[in-house]
Amino acid sequence: MEMLESRRTGLTLATGVTLTPVGATIAETLTLDEYIVAMRRANTIATAGLWALGDLLVYGEDHPSWGEMSSQAIDLSGRSEWTLKWATTLSRAYTHDDRVAGVSWSHHRDAMHLDATQDRRELLEQASREGWSREEMKGFMGLSVQPRKHHPSTCPACGHTWTR
Repeated sequence: MEMLESRRTGLTLATGVTLTPVGATIAETLTLDEYIVAMRRANTIATAGLWALGDLLVYGEDHPSWGEMSSQAIDLSGRSEWTLKWATTLSRAYTHDDRVAGVSWSHHRDAMHLDATQDRRELLEQASREGWSREEMKGFMGLSVQPRKHHPSTCPACGHTWTR
C-alpha cells in the first residue's frame, strides 16, 4: 500500500481512524461503533500482514533467478529471522484453503503441533467457532500454557473494568 509509505497519508480503518506506518490516528469524536469497526479491521490487517509476508517470502524463494535482489527485499522487511522463518513455514504448511479466518496467524502456528492437515483445520475451525484465545486452544490441545500476569484495565469513559 503505497499510501502507507507517507506519514501524511494513511489507510482509513473507520470514520475517525487512520492507519499510518507508525500507528493509528484517532479522532476525539470517535464513536463506539466506529471503534469496533476499526478494531476488527486492524486485527484483520495484523493477521493478513504476517500471511502476506510469508506468501511473499515463499514466492521469492520459488524464483531463484531473482538472486540477490530477493535477499535485499527480505532485509528491507526489518523483521527478525525468527519471524521470517515462521512466516515462511506457515505459508508453506497452510494453503490458502487451509487457513481459517476468525483465528490469528499465531493460532495457526500453535496448531502446527498436530501432524495431520485435517486435524489442524478442525481444531482451528473449532477455535474460531468457540472464540478461543491462543491459550485456550493450547489448553485444549494439552500443551503447557505459561501463566500470564493479568493487569486490570478500566475504561475512563464508563468505568468498566476487565483483566487483560
